[in-house]
Amino acid sequence: MILRKRYDDEGNTKIGMPKPSALIQMVEDDELKEFAKNIEDRLIVCIDKSK
Repeated sequence: MILRKRYDDEGNTKIGMPKPSALIQMVEDDELKEFAKNIEDRLIVCIDKSK
């Protein structure tokens, strides 16, 4: 599960999220780390497009 935080700051909407690549660092599985990085990159693109 990925947690998102959305809030208003002086009329501007801010969106934040913990990075999946950082959350998965404790796992010793390079394939899973690559998968998490891919998801992170796609989420960042989606958040950027929502601006």
